[in-house]
Amino acid sequence: MLKISRRALRFYFIGIALIALMTTAGHMLITRVVGDQQAYASVINLSGRQRMLSQRIALNAQGLLLTNTQGDYDALSQSLDEFESAHTALMTGTPHPHLTWHAPVNASTEAIYRGETNLDEQVQAYIRQGRMMLADETRTQSVADALRDQSAGELINGLELAVGEYQREAEAASHRAIQIGALLLVITLFMLVIEWLFIFKPQNDRLYRLMQILVRQKRRVGQARERFLLAATSVRFGVWDRPTTTETRIVFTESFLRAMSIKNASDIEQSCDGFLDLVHPDHKEDTRNRLFSGAAYREKETTMEHLLRDFLTEVDSELP
Repeated sequence: MLKISRRALRFYFIGIALIALMTTAGHMLITRVVGDQQAYASVINLSGRQRMLSQRIALNAQGLLLTNTQGDYDALSQSLDEFESAHTALMTGTPHPHLTWHAPVNASTEAIYRGETNLDEQVQAYIRQGRMMLADETRTQSVADALRDQSAGELINGLELAVGEYQREAEAASHRAIQIGALLLVITLFMLVIEWLFIFKPQNDRLYRLMQILVRQKRRVGQARERFLLAATSVRFGVWDRPTTTETRIVFTESFLRAMSIKNASDIEQSCDGFLDLVHPDHKEDTRNRLFSGAAYREKETTMEHLLRDFLTEVDSELP
């Protein structure tokens, strides 16, 4: 029983550990999906902000050309710095205040920044022209017009390509996470079915059988208690004993004589026939065969129920 219990406990631990493992894996997946979505959201926002900054740089350059004030100068310089730092972070995957995680750097983004589109060269040329507007000797209308044309033409198209690529990568990552989550769910359900069939159900069946055994034992204990109470009650009616089965002599105790309303032991024959005279006529022959026959003497213990003559009380007589 001890070995079976240890084996069952080991199976329970294995089942719980497997379920905990799959639950932890699912939690980690959800955490990663949420983190990836936040990271891609910050990357998409930053790359989309580049489009706005490119147009702001063109407007600041034109304003500086017209007014030549310190405010327009500072606005253009700040826009150029933000545009350049964001471009470096997106292209190389370096940290940036507006990014919750590094921007993804892969073959697709490399193709946009350094491939056929060559967005990096466009951005660097745009930044150089913008900084030309910060110097008095190079601040001309032609440079301002070039900034305006690029912010509305080839540059903005390249920036749109970058934003679209980041969106596609975010959608692909989300789709992969959904597929992995579905796979984990299927595996978890499969493991639950296997554990029910091979771990929990057998142990549940065994527990049910043990409960049935306990119920039967409880019933037997109750029956034994009833027999004990019956025997204890019977003692109040007295006991008779036959010292030797080779003789017919019987010894009646005083409590037995009192129960039979016999005042003196001499009033009843101290023998088997004397006892049988007290038995109800309907039970007399059966009592003789059960208690005083040769077969009864060969038994270690004989028990029967019978009625006494002129009494309605049912008692037990035993022959040791």
